[in-house]
Amino acid sequence: MKKGSLTSSRLPVALIAVLCIMALQIQSLSGQENASMNEKTTKPDVIVVDPGHPSETSNGCAHHGLTELQLCWDIALKLEKLINDQAGLKAIKTKGSVDQMVTNRQRAEIANAAGAALMVRLHCDSGKGTGCTVYYPDRQGTVEGVTGPAWEVIDKSRNAAEAMQKGLAATLGQQLHLNPVKTDSVTFVGAKQGALTGSIFSQVPAVVVEMVYLNNASDAAFIKEPQHQELMARAILQGIVEYVRSDTEETAQINEIPTMGPVDTDLDTTPTIPMPRYCVNFMQVPHCKRGPERCQMCRDKNIMRWCLLDIDPPDQDRVQRPVIEIDIVGEKHFRAFDIIKIFESEEDMKQYILKSKFPDRIWVPWPTRKSKK
Repeated sequence: MKKGSLTSSRLPVALIAVLCIMALQIQSLSGQENASMNEKTTKPDVIVVDPGHPSETSNGCAHHGLTELQLCWDIALKLEKLINDQAGLKAIKTKGSVDQMVTNRQRAEIANAAGAALMVRLHCDSGKGTGCTVYYPDRQGTVEGVTGPAWEVIDKSRNAAEAMQKGLAATLGQQLHLNPVKTDSVTFVGAKQGALTGSIFSQVPAVVVEMVYLNNASDAAFIKEPQHQELMARAILQGIVEYVRSDTEETAQINEIPTMGPVDTDLDTTPTIPMPRYCVNFMQVPHCKRGPERCQMCRDKNIMRWCLLDIDPPDQDRVQRPVIEIDIVGEKHFRAFDIIKIFESEEDMKQYILKSKFPDRIWVPWPTRKSKK
């Protein structure tokens, strides 16, 4: 055999060997990439369970031989197990023992660091009332020089509260009274700060579940029973599942949601858009909740200011809640509202809206109508 012929016969063999090695390497890399992708897609949603108290405020209430501290801890342990048994969910508690002191800021920071899908804060109420109540932040508050939560967090917290209410109703049934959803701003602390401290520092959706009024004898007798504590844990889990499911569906459809930013009113066609959650309006600031129609001081002050309004507040049928007429893309709407923030000037209002990163569900009345030539 000639030397040239021998050399040419070896080339295909070497080439085949190189191609085989490359194929094996590609297959290995592909397998690693698929494994990485599977790991990402199967990563569970973290639910932070916050057993209320002890905190910088108190150790919680105590009535009828029961303590809020112990009840919240016991139900938190049951809820933690139920969450971890649920496919796609993982529970993290904000403390490791019943009497561990964790500040409200630290509780929020634990949820933030975990990148939680939701923080559920467990408490027992004390006062004139009965049954279970869900709270969520409906506006920003300020404490320790920090203003929060972000408006996106507020919007998601509202969705979480509604989902929690649905889960509680489905599981508790008629065994425990379920109050309407309420907001941080109606609580003692929230009324002063705008929101609860844990909500202000939270960068993730957060709800408070006041499971019972512990000073109410009937509520105390209910929550004292271990089977009812288990029932409460299962009801809260159902609310969590409702929220995680709805949030996943909303995220998948986010690109289909129309924005609520400035609308060019000179367009020949009017876009169909959903009712916004918030509204900016130049209006007379009332002296009190009665307003200028019922209060002489409100009429005498006659102060006109730019205001940020919540035009889809909870408990819309509440007595003495004011009503505003707003014009959205040529359509008039009458909406009950709460004033969230009052601005000293139009420029202050614009800067606040731009810096606060509002969700899409806000109607801003600018730019003004373009002049037609």
